[in-house]
Amino acid sequence: AVMHRVGTIAQVATLRYNEAHEASGEHPRKVVVCNTHLFFHPLADHIRAIQAFALIRKLNSVCRNGLTFEYEEETIPSRKKLQSESMGHHYPLILCGDLNSDPTSGAVQLLFTR
Repeated sequence: AVMHRVGTIAQVATLRYNEAHEASGEHPRKVVVCNTHLFFHPLADHIRAIQAFALIRKLNSVCRNGLTFEYEEETIPSRKKLQSESMGHHYPLILCGDLNSDPTSGAVQLLFTR
C-alpha cells in the first residue's frame, strides 16, 4: 500500500570477481552493491524508516545467500537463470545513496545497527 505508492527504493547488484581473483583462492568471491534513494518529504521519517527496514531485509537475504542473475552466453537477456550459492557465506556490502535523513533518524539508525 504505502510502499507501492512511494516507489522503488533501491537497486541491488551482486558482483563477482574475475577468474584471476577466483583462482587466487581469496574469499569472498562476490560483493553486494546497493544504491538507494529514500523518500524525500521532510515530515516522512516514518516512511524512510519503513523503507530502510525493507532494504535491510532484502540486503540480508542477498548478502547471506549470494543470489545472482547470470546470463548464459548464448541466450538473450530476457532468459535469466537464477543461481544460488551454498549457504554459509556472508558477502560484503557496499551501500550508497541519498538517505534524505540526518544521523539520528530512525532510517539511519536501522541501517547502521543492522
